Amino acid sequence: MYNSDKLSSLRVDELSSYLSLHKITFKGKNAEKVAMIKVHIGSLLYDSIKWSVNNLGSLRYETCSNK
Repeated sequence: MYNSDKLSSLRVDELSSYLSLHKITFKGKNAEKVAMIKVHIGSLLYDSIKWSVNNLGSLRYETCSNK
């Protein structure tokens, strides 16, 4: 949904439900809600990638230092 821009086809109540579920207080037009959700999803992806890189780096170091 994120990459194919299907978020913009969701109804206002569906977008509001997502925002509410994630405790994001935001009032705005449909396009603004879509943009806010994309920012939220992007931040989750960034945090996930950052976590993976940090943990893989420490695993790689431990593996190399054990030899």
